[in-house]
Amino acid sequence: MPAVARSEPFRGQGPCPLGICDGSGWILDDADDEARPCECREARLRRGRNRGVASVIPRKFQGVSFEPAHLRRRARRRLLPLLL
Repeated sequence: MPAVARSEPFRGQGPCPLGICDGSGWILDDADDEARPCECREARLRRGRNRGVASVIPRKFQGVSFEPAHLRRRARRRLLPLLL
């Protein structure tokens, strides 16, 4: 998988889902020569971060705890009365 420049985090994700920007996550204003973030930018960044983690951790290990089983059982015994 080729590296993606930090300036192009949405390359390959298609056009803006809101139809506001050109798909880059930025709205370019030629009048004052500035760029401001599009409303889609934060959601697209979040989706990319989540996808990045999911692609690194094998599916069978996603959601697995690293705590030993006896600690999980102890925590369950302590919390169960509080939940009932």
